[in-house]
Amino acid sequence: MEKVTRSLWAPAADGSGQETRWFYERARGQYADALARERTPARQRAFKTLHPLRQKFTKGDAAKFEHSWDQLPHIVSRGAEKNFREFMIRLGDKSPNVDAAYCQRLIAKAILFRATEKIVSAREFGGYRANIVTYTIAKLALETGQRIDLDRIWREQRIGPLLAAAIDELCVPVHGIITRPVRVANVTEWAKRPECWSRVSDIPWQIPDRLRDELIDLSTAAARGRHAATTSETEAAEIAAVTAIAANEWFTVARWAKETHNLQPWQRQIAFTVGQYLSKGWDISPKQARQAYRLIDEARRHGFRIL
Repeated sequence: MEKVTRSLWAPAADGSGQETRWFYERARGQYADALARERTPARQRAFKTLHPLRQKFTKGDAAKFEHSWDQLPHIVSRGAEKNFREFMIRLGDKSPNVDAAYCQRLIAKAILFRATEKIVSAREFGGYRANIVTYTIAKLALETGQRIDLDRIWREQRIGPLLAAAIDELCVPVHGIITRPVRVANVTEWAKRPECWSRVSDIPWQIPDRLRDELIDLSTAAARGRHAATTSETEAAEIAAVTAIAANEWFTVARWAKETHNLQPWQRQIAFTVGQYLSKGWDISPKQARQAYRLIDEARRHGFRIL
């Protein structure tokens, strides 16, 4: 990711004609070191113009962006170190193909995340911004089936006003759930629990009609063609195996795992999410299918039986 982002130009969406770069800081202090290597004040100003500080992000940030998008806000809420460790565990033995397209979509998630931070801050809730932000993005990703047009966000280097309005609307009920803990007194501890995400995921919120123009229509033949072209035989087999299991069975797996503690909390959440996707007729992505395929195999080893 460091190598790709060092040569990846972000569009000059502000009309200035000045393209910039997003600076991935793989190790702490890389940005400051790179700036210090520019010996003169003029060269340092030029560096800052090409690499604005607001466009710096770390590996911990990347894990936060990805887990929010993958509907694991309770894991994000456990803090940077634990969240990153879980992120690496979820990657397993198969890391994503980190090319320009991957980095562009990750940066789009960064833009979405940081825009949500500003929207939540403007609400002046009085605290727990980090939790409200990750839960709001997770709920948005859930209700849209991750169909937010990340490529468009990358091209425009911002989120559109309709998406911003939807986030502003959605973060209010999310705040209400997070600040009313159940069976614990501490809001911070409540936000770390899968039960908190279950309650947020059940918020009765519909995608506003005005927002649909900013979503990718996965039902079109062109979109399906692009999806098929980028799916390997192994991934296709995993998707087929996962979708062959009924939605109710995935919900049963999630309940069983919660009762027996045989799976990790994030695995229980994936089972629940897959069940929701299937019940709504949404496509399962290769990444979701891979994790679901692994967790159902592990569940079987622990004695769970699929009907």
